Amino acid sequence: MSLDKWIKSDKKKEAKKKPEEIKKKQVKKDARSNVESEKTGQEKKKDESTTLKMIKHHLKCSKKGCNYQKTIVKKQLNEKDTTCPRCKSKMNTN
Repeated sequence: MSLDKWIKSDKKKEAKKKPEEIKKKQVKKDARSNVESEKTGQEKKKDESTTLKMIKHHLKCSKKGCNYQKTIVKKQLNEKDTTCPRCKSKMNTN
């Protein structure tokens, strides 16, 4: 005995249901993409504003024997940033 007639009828039922389900899924995806695009636009604005304010600081230790160098990207340097971690002396900005 063949099960072809049973399999074919199931495929026809699924084929009838799929266009409706596809439309529903597309509507959901469109709604999600709109929300995501709004979020990415806001995040880009925030990133642009923060990168414009950030400054790249090149620091070099003032002692000849130490020669420690580091680069920091911050809005403002604090006292901890300007002290050398090796010899604890003050670092110069270049």
